[in-house]
Amino acid sequence: MKEISWDEELPPDIKKTWCQWVSEVPRLSELQVPIYVLSASTVESTDVLELHCFCDASQKAYGVVIYTRVVKDCTVEVSLLVSKSRVASLTKITMPRLELLGALLAARLANKVKAIVDLKRPSKVFFWTDSKITLHWIKGSSKGWKSFMSNRVTEIQSLCDTSAWAHCPGKQNPADFLSRGVNVEILLNSDLWWKGPQFLREVDFPTDTGNDDTSISLHDISDELKKTSDYSPLTLTVLNHNSFIDGILKISNNYMSIIRVMCYVLRFIHNVKNIERLAGHLAIKELQRAEIYLVQLVQQGEFAKEITNLRKGATVPSNSKVKSLNCFLDESGILRVGGRLKYSDLSLDEKHPIVLPDKHPLTLIIVRYYHLKYLHVGSNALLYHIRRKFWIINGRNVCRKVVFQCITCFKNKPVLESQIMGDLPRERVTPSFPFCYVGIDFCGPFHIKFKKQRKGVLNKVYVCIFVCLSTKAIHLDFVSDLTSDAFIACLKRFFSRRGKSSKIFSDNAKNFVGASTELKKLYKMVSHPNETLANFLLSENIEWKFIPPKSPNFGGFISGADSLQD
Repeated sequence: MKEISWDEELPPDIKKTWCQWVSEVPRLSELQVPIYVLSASTVESTDVLELHCFCDASQKAYGVVIYTRVVKDCTVEVSLLVSKSRVASLTKITMPRLELLGALLAARLANKVKAIVDLKRPSKVFFWTDSKITLHWIKGSSKGWKSFMSNRVTEIQSLCDTSAWAHCPGKQNPADFLSRGVNVEILLNSDLWWKGPQFLREVDFPTDTGNDDTSISLHDISDELKKTSDYSPLTLTVLNHNSFIDGILKISNNYMSIIRVMCYVLRFIHNVKNIERLAGHLAIKELQRAEIYLVQLVQQGEFAKEITNLRKGATVPSNSKVKSLNCFLDESGILRVGGRLKYSDLSLDEKHPIVLPDKHPLTLIIVRYYHLKYLHVGSNALLYHIRRKFWIINGRNVCRKVVFQCITCFKNKPVLESQIMGDLPRERVTPSFPFCYVGIDFCGPFHIKFKKQRKGVLNKVYVCIFVCLSTKAIHLDFVSDLTSDAFIACLKRFFSRRGKSSKIFSDNAKNFVGASTELKKLYKMVSHPNETLANFLLSENIEWKFIPPKSPNFGGFISGADSLQD
């Protein structure tokens, strides 16, 4: 500004500009502004009503313009709702600060307009700016900056959702008319001013119309940082966290290599800013800071809403994956799991692990690193070691996936072929009356005392188990000893109770073999004196079958009943 007294004549250049502006004022009567910007079509509840706020700044002024965007079926209607501008202070202010003032003006005006528009229909609010530095401040933490920046960023974050802010190229920003000025001719015929940028008039407009290169110059904001004796990993300012972390992960798939690359990036930034330069081998403290910064990038990309709410002192959204973890932000802005171990002697990472998403590439790299570090441990042990520092959403499934995909683990755990079993015997698959075909086995011994015996004398008894091959019914009977006579007596009791069996299957126990011999002798003894009796016994003779020696698998159904009794 030129220092001119009120009674001095204006310089020729200013006088010419003034005369030109005065000559254009009458043409302002040609402007026609609708009184009611929301058409009658927005009455229906199916319509979508949005507010789009564009802000911009220059050395002369800064301002904001708000548009209504109504989507009905496949038609879009965009209308100018309100605008507001302010002249820049005579005191010299840097452009980043002016851009931030424009963003603050947009947040304040949108907060008032939304309260009025919501009386008709709840609306969504979107904010657009062409300043990448301003976007970085709004989406980041308000800590670490000077008071001017910190106070205004805090107010913006309290008035609106930071996730609603996006980048808009300067040529498509209608707020540029407010910050730089425009003549009447351009104003009357500008669709950009009256209808907003072209992408708003499309049914599906992009959430970020900027280019992919969203990194900003550290020199532009270095003056706004608080003076500290040591550097902080937050000095690396990148707007698009996803694109930056993706670029880092493309360098290597080894976790420690990625940490070292980040260490050298942070060291370079420190050496640019400070006279005292860092050199030599990497220190442990540098590795820790690089790891923290990588985690910050991942969390800001995956848990943006949760971090924003926690910074405002609010709770995380009800549909958040970390709702049940009672998360909080530590001094470095890291999202950690809550808990009741505040007074424990454990380390901070063990008491409150760092939260990581389950589907991020860095998470998989970390899990693979721990899997190799602890010599290809299983999924449960792997999850234990990881949770000493990180808490991964659905961590058990992630660990199982990594172990399953590990080639080394696959080669050391071959799948064995299972034995092909033979066909079941006819007696086990043919319907018959109960205990027609039975299997026999002993279990015991059991120690009992008879009533008439003196005290302290224990007698061994056994239980004979009869298993029906057809119905799997079980009959139990006591046997006083393992002699053939005792077993024959038990067998007779069984026949009297359950009926005579056609076939009996057993192992090659000596008492069973002896009993079979005794039965044959008994049959031979009674077959000679009476031919009729012999024919009857022959028609109802019991066939005794022994399973092959040293082949317990043939009597598995009997052993199963034996273990059931145990």
